[in-house]
This record gives sequence, C-alpha cells and structure tokens, in this order.
Amino acid sequence: MRHRLASAAAPPRLGSALALLRRYADGHRVTERARSGVARLAGLNASEQARFDRLIREAGIEVDAGGATSGTKAPTPRERGTQTPTPRARGTRTPGPRAREAVPAPAGRPADPVALDLAHALEAARRVLEEDRRTGRPDTRLLGAAAEVGLSVLLRGGPARMHVEPDAEELAALPRDDLRRRAYECLVLHNQGLSRACAKEFAGRGLEDEDLLQHGMLGVMRAARRFDPARGFRFSSVAWPWVRHSMERGVTGEGTAIRIPAHMHERMRKVARAERDLQRAGRPRGVADVAVAADLSVRQVEEVRRISRVTDSLDREVGDGANLGDPIGARRATPSVVEDVLARLDAERLAALLARLTEREALVVRRRAGVFGEQEATLDEIGKDLGLTRERIRQIEGVARAKLLGFVRGPRTGEPAKPARAARPKCTPRPSPPKDTPRPTPPQPPVPAPRTGRPAAGTTTRTPPPRPRPKAAPRSTAPSVPPLLPPPPRPAPRRRAPVPQPAWVYEGAPVLLLDGSRVHVVQVDEENSRVWWSSSMRSGPRHAAGFHVLRPAPGASS
Repeated sequence: MRHRLASAAAPPRLGSALALLRRYADGHRVTERARSGVARLAGLNASEQARFDRLIREAGIEVDAGGATSGTKAPTPRERGTQTPTPRARGTRTPGPRAREAVPAPAGRPADPVALDLAHALEAARRVLEEDRRTGRPDTRLLGAAAEVGLSVLLRGGPARMHVEPDAEELAALPRDDLRRRAYECLVLHNQGLSRACAKEFAGRGLEDEDLLQHGMLGVMRAARRFDPARGFRFSSVAWPWVRHSMERGVTGEGTAIRIPAHMHERMRKVARAERDLQRAGRPRGVADVAVAADLSVRQVEEVRRISRVTDSLDREVGDGANLGDPIGARRATPSVVEDVLARLDAERLAALLARLTEREALVVRRRAGVFGEQEATLDEIGKDLGLTRERIRQIEGVARAKLLGFVRGPRTGEPAKPARAARPKCTPRPSPPKDTPRPTPPQPPVPAPRTGRPAAGTTTRTPPPRPRPKAAPRSTAPSVPPLLPPPPRPAPRRRAPVPQPAWVYEGAPVLLLDGSRVHVVQVDEENSRVWWSSSMRSGPRHAAGFHVLRPAPGASS
C-alpha cells in the first residue's frame, strides 16, 4: 500500500523512474549503479534526483552502495564525465572506439551536477568541431550522447536559449563560419547513416536511391532543429520518425508517374498487409477475402488493385542516352511468308507500271514516293536536281499519277476503249461524181397498207424510215494491265430450301388458321412456302401467311 501511495503522489516523470528501478530490485534492495543509471536514463536534474531518493526511501527500497546484487539486471553507465550508452534506433551502426572513448572532465568542475554535465557536453561538441576540420569524411564517425547534447545547445545559441527552437530561415541567414551554423551542419553530417538505413525500407517503391537519400536528409535536418537536449533522449530516437515521414511523403508525391493521394497510399499498404497475412495463413486472396481482412468494401479493394499497377514513363533514362521507349519502338514482328510474297509481287507490278512511263516521269514518281531505294524528296529538291522549276515538277507528277491511275483501273465496264492513235483507220476521201452526171434519185420505201379500213381520199400514209443499227465498236489494241490485286470472288446467293407443300394446300382450298377461323387459299408460292388467304373466295382483302400457320379444314382432301 505504501508503494502505491508513493508512486501516485510522485510526478509522472519520477513515478516512471521509480517503476523502472523496481525492475532491478532484488526484493527491497538495489545497487547504487542501478539507481544512478535509472536517474540518468530518466534525465533527472539535481533537485529531481533529491526527490527521487526521497521517494525510494518512502517506498521502502534500500540502496546498496556495494557491488551489484546477484541476479539483478543493473545498467552499466560509465563514470561521470563519459557518455551514457543508450539503445540506438534500428538500422544505425554501433559507435566506434574513437566515439566511445571517455572525455576527461574539465578543470574547475562546478559543484552543480547539471552544470557539470552541460559543460562536459559543450566541451565534447567543440572537440568534435575541431576534429571535423582535420578529417576528410566526418560522416563516417558517430557522435556520442554528450557530443549530441553539446551540438544541440550550440545550435540553439547556448545554455540560455536551450528551450528556444530555431527555424530553417534563421539558420540559413547565419554566415558560414558562425558557431551555430557549424554545429547544425556537424549534427546533420554525422547522422547521414540514419537516412541510408531508412532508405532500405522504401527501395523499389518508385523513387531512385539518390532521391530517397535526399528526402531522408530533409528529415534529419528537421530533427536537428527540433532535438531538445534537456529531455535526455538520443538524437537517433528523435530523428528516425522524421526521416521515415519525409521518405513516405517523397514516395507519395513523386513515386508514381500519376500522383496518388496520401490516403490512397495508406489504403494500399493496408491491402498489401492483408494479402501478405492471407498468403502466410494459406488462405485465398480474393477480393472478398481481402476486403474482410482489411475491413474495407469490395469496391475499395478493387480500386486499390487497379491503381496499384506500376505506371512508368517511356522517356525515363535506362542507360547512357537511352530511354525506356527506344527498345519498345524498335521491336518489329517478323513478316509472314504470305506478306513477303505479296510485297514482292506488288513491287514487281509497280516496277512494270513505272516502266510504261517516261524516264523523267518515273524518276519524279520514285523520288516523291521514296520507293526502290530513292529517298523521299520535295518538289524543290527534285527541281534543283533536274534543273526545272517547282511548278514544272508538280505538273510532271500530276501527269504521271493520271497515267498510273489509268493503267491500274483500265477501261470502264460498258464503255468502249479508245484505240491507240497508231491503230486508228485512216479516212479515205469519197470520189466526187462528175458535174454532168445527174444525181440518182434515192429509192422510196414502199407505202404499207393501213391496218384497218381504207385511207381517206386525198391523204397519203407514210411509214417512218427504220432506225440505223449501232455500229460495233472496234476492239482496243492497247495491252491491258492487270489490277494490282484480283477482286475477291463473289459469294453465291444463299437460297432457302423450299418446304414441301402439303397436299391439302391449293388455290381455293378451305383451310383453318391457328385461331380456328375458316378461310380460303387464294394463291400459293411454293418456292417461299407462303400462301395468300381470304375469308371469302369472291371478295375480301388478301393476307399472307406460311404453311405452318394453316391447318386442313374438315372437308379438305389430304
């Protein structure tokens, strides 16, 4: 009961220190090393240590000034004036022997323990600053606890400004050789290992290693400004959450080609964690199973899986001057044998067509189209090579294209082909009759008799002369050029097989419809299996129907 009252009456900081000390107690006895170690871990000053000793006595715990009690787990702090070994964050290295060596206490030690520790920390910080001037790579050495506290005190402006947190603008405005800025840069450079250790967890999430390290260093710089030396923590314990937070923000904003909001990244991690748990348990990872395990809806899981696909840019550099899209664009499928044969046939037919043109026309067409090894050229370039104007080259190209179009299309259907100029028959002049010879009278056609009756008196009936029959067009002598590709064969028209006509369906036969009404067949179409029926044989509208609609009437013959 007395222990509970003592813990309840003590401040929270002293109460947690007293609870930690009971873990090292052997019954009601603890060693002096355990008491001093717990007081140092809790960061108690001189007045708080006096109250802490009073609470220990009120709790009934005896402090043994001798060696450590058997079976206890007492901490092993070094003597006063040395750094206290506290656990570092995960991923950091253990301090080397140079960083762990004890720093001797300065001469003229003050009587106050707090002032003693602060003076020792400031001396250790100044010693680190002097060593960094003589060493080439200060980031390879880790700092001790005293040096971290001293650098933080110098960063804030001395012991009088320990509780004032500086901002980035204030430190950036300081000159390069200022003590506060030197302490700030020293504290950041000696803790670059935190950024490298944390970057391993974010590898393969869309950012390069250099970008991850830069974002991690932003977290280290922010932690250096916010590190409070009076709270008794190591710098790595304070900087690690800031480094992780900075890298997470960097991956969220720059990790994907299409930016994804921060809350969707958290949901994606939740879904990935649920999928790993289901896979570890040997259960299926369907949409419904993941939704139940992650406490999300099925629609949200489907959306997360859709946006989780990796989107990369084709312009991203993958080598020395090479982009990701270069090998994709250069990839070409091997043509099939049919395509190769058709391409060669087209080339042969095109060569045959160009051979029918003049040499200048063929050259213009080849240069303009860029075929048969010629490079595609403009009208000006062709005109300079041939010594002609641009307009003249355009006219030659138009004539050549018209000729090629005529060669390919050939004569139109139903239109006689125009014979070649050399194959046209020459017109022979008809001999003129002599002047004295009278012109012969053309024979008059006989007048046919009228169809009915006799013609009226004084009238003459004449029939119109017969129309001349059209002359057959002469056959073309120009060779025909086959088309580039033969037209596809026309499919034969599909005809339905006629349904055999029932014996009781004929014109005039009485039949019954499906509703039972009695009608008569007016007309039968056997090819299309249709009939026309009417309610009466004499009059009435006709209706079309099929054989399957009718039934034989009771009086019809089957």
